[in-house]
Amino acid sequence: QHVGGVGGGMGALAMLTNPEFWRDLWAGIDECARHLSKRATFIHLSIGVMIQVGVGLSIMAFLPVFLVRCHHMSTKDAGLSIAEVGGLFGGVGIITGGLVGDWLVRRSGDQRWMLWFILACNVVAAPLMVVAVLVDDRNTAIYLSAVVVALFMVMVGPPGAIVQSLVPNHMRATAAGFFGVLANLVGGSLGPLVIGYMSDRMHPRYGAESI
Repeated sequence: QHVGGVGGGMGALAMLTNPEFWRDLWAGIDECARHLSKRATFIHLSIGVMIQVGVGLSIMAFLPVFLVRCHHMSTKDAGLSIAEVGGLFGGVGIITGGLVGDWLVRRSGDQRWMLWFILACNVVAAPLMVVAVLVDDRNTAIYLSAVVVALFMVMVGPPGAIVQSLVPNHMRATAAGFFGVLANLVGGSLGPLVIGYMSDRMHPRYGAESI
């Protein structure tokens, strides 16, 4: 076992110090980037998912703050509520998105139905989120937020599947990496940052309700 571990480590070291490995790596990244940049579907899909991820992560980041400030919950109770909302209902949304997306494609033969389904869920989720933050009843706010999270999370599976169909087999892993970086690094970073900044700017006027 020790010999095998040492051999594996030496092999990995030899690969990482081989200039040809890095040339091939960057050549593959460049090839994939050029291919994806020519696909309008990838560009539009990436922009849409960046916005979606930014909104979704903002909700999950600031919903516990909202419950503590506006509904006077303890941090413990707010944390437990968010665990149920994000874990249980978020999981339901992810599974539902994959199952329904695949069913729609099988029925229609058109991958665009995956995205139309996500769009329909967003159309329903947006007004529900507005109601969730305006109602006075704490439980109603939590239940509505749970439904909103489930509707938002249907987007996790289908866009990635569409990206995989846009590239040849030898680029699929790299394409998935590009898509993940754009969605999470850009959308996931800027979304909560913008919402937090806006809340702080409005705090002098609206107080705890600025969130």
